[in-house]
Amino acid sequence: MIVKNDAGEDIEVFTPEELQAKEKEITDKHTAEATKLKADLALKEADLAKLKETDKNFGELRAAKEALEKKLSDSETAHKTEVDKIKNESATAQVDGLIKAIVGEDVEMRKKMDFHMTKTLAGMPVASKAEMEEKVKSAYRLSADVPDIDKVNGIISSAGGGGGEGGGGNLQVSPELKQLGRNFGLSDADWENAHKAGVI
Repeated sequence: MIVKNDAGEDIEVFTPEELQAKEKEITDKHTAEATKLKADLALKEADLAKLKETDKNFGELRAAKEALEKKLSDSETAHKTEVDKIKNESATAQVDGLIKAIVGEDVEMRKKMDFHMTKTLAGMPVASKAEMEEKVKSAYRLSADVPDIDKVNGIISSAGGGGGEGGGGNLQVSPELKQLGRNFGLSDADWENAHKAGVI
């Protein structure tokens, strides 16, 4: 499925099954290319082993071997980059879709959620779908004056996920920690919101 990101660019969003199939397709292509490069490299190494450094072809063969080694290394890097790119784009689009479903046309709420997603909750992991959804929920809890958790749970559930709820009890944050938070743009209210959201 093709969707537009916030920059207005078309990006392809995959279901988990499609993402797995696309990753396999990229990996299979890389494996075939790497297998051929390794075979060529083995031939060059065998030819090089037969020659002495004084032979006139030694330098040319060594240069050809080094070129093949670089091509193989570049191929492996390109493979990892391509796989990471489709995973990141797909995850970004899924997060964007969840946020849009929650905030609708509320521009200010979107700004608050984007801030908490990128700043306050920057350290939260998003390696799995459940972690990604929990981060979106936490950003909403921090952004909303009166969080409508039932609404968010309904949106997340309809997207095929679930997650935990907020914390309780009294928040105890030392003045030193609050001052450290201010250095990173966090107000006292942010600590309270984070506590209500169950983030701390």
